[in-house]
Amino acid sequence: MSDKDNRTTTAATSSDAVAAARREADEKIQRERAAREAAALEQGKTELVASETAALDTEADRIRQEIARKTPAEERAEARARAPGHILLLLLIFLICYLIAAATGHAGIISFPGTRAADSPAPLTAALGGTGQAGTRGAAITTSYEVAPVFRDYYQAHSGERVFGRPISGLVQVGGREAQWFERSRLEYWPEHKGTAYEVQPALVGVEFTQNVPFPNQQFFPSNPEVVYSPITNHGVSDRFYTFWEQNGGLDVFGYPLSDELQERFGEKMYTVQYFQRARLEYHPDAGDGSQILIGLLGHALYFQDSAPNIVSAAKPTPVPVVAP
Repeated sequence: MSDKDNRTTTAATSSDAVAAARREADEKIQRERAAREAAALEQGKTELVASETAALDTEADRIRQEIARKTPAEERAEARARAPGHILLLLLIFLICYLIAAATGHAGIISFPGTRAADSPAPLTAALGGTGQAGTRGAAITTSYEVAPVFRDYYQAHSGERVFGRPISGLVQVGGREAQWFERSRLEYWPEHKGTAYEVQPALVGVEFTQNVPFPNQQFFPSNPEVVYSPITNHGVSDRFYTFWEQNGGLDVFGYPLSDELQERFGEKMYTVQYFQRARLEYHPDAGDGSQILIGLLGHALYFQDSAPNIVSAAKPTPVPVVAP
C-alpha cells in the first residue's frame, strides 16, 4: 500500500474516533441533564409536600384552639371556683403582715375603716383658748387624733397631756424617723434602741424653734440651792424651773438648758421663760390653780409654722446669787 493510501486510512480512522467521542459526550450531557431535571422535580415535590404539611399543621392548631376555647359561662364558673383560694391567700397575707406589725409594736397601723382597737384611747377633741402660750395666738384649736400605739406607753408614763399636750397629727416621717406631733413636743421612734429607755425620745423642738436665736453663755459658777449650773451648755437654771424640770422627766424629757431666763411676749402679756433642748418652760404667776410653770406649745408652733420666738429683752445670763461668806 502506498503512502497516500496509508494517510487516507489514518484520516478516516481519526474522523471515526472524533465522531464517537462526540456522541459519547452528547450522551453524557443528556444523562446529566436528565438527572438534574429528575432531582429538581423531586425537590419540587418535597417542597410542595412540606408546604402543604405546614398549612395542614396550622389549620389543625387553629381547630384545636377553637375546641379548647371556653365559653363565657365556663370562664365565669372557673373564676368562681378559684375565688375561695384567692380569698384565703389574701387573708393569709394580711395575717402575716399583722403579726409582723404586732411583733414590732406597730399593730395600730393595720385597721379596718370605722373600727378602733378596744384599748385605744377615745378621740381627744377639745378647744385651746388663748393661754398666753406660743402657738395658739388666742385661736381655738381642735384635735381629734389619737396617741399612736408605738408612743402610747411612753406618753402615759411621762404624764401624757400635761407634759406633751394632745396629739395634733397622726404618724409621720421626720428626718427618716417615725414620729408624731403633740402640742408641746414631738415624739420620735428610735428602733436602734428598741427594748431600752431610749426607744422613744422627745425631739429637740427647743433647738429647732430657736435655731436662729443667739443665746449668750453663762460664766461658770458653783451650783447652789437657788441656781443650778449646766456645764454642758453653759447656762444656769433657777430653782423654780429646775424643780419642775427635775420632777417631770429631767434630762430625758427636757434636755439641757439652751438659754438662761428671759422675757418673751405672748399676745399682750410678757412672761419669764427659759428654753431647753426639748421644751420651753414658762412662768405664769397669774395661774390660779397653782400650776405656775407651764410647758410651751413648741410642737404646735413648729408643726403649723404659725409663730416664732418673740423675745423682748436681750437674753441675759441668769443672775448668780451672792452667797455671804
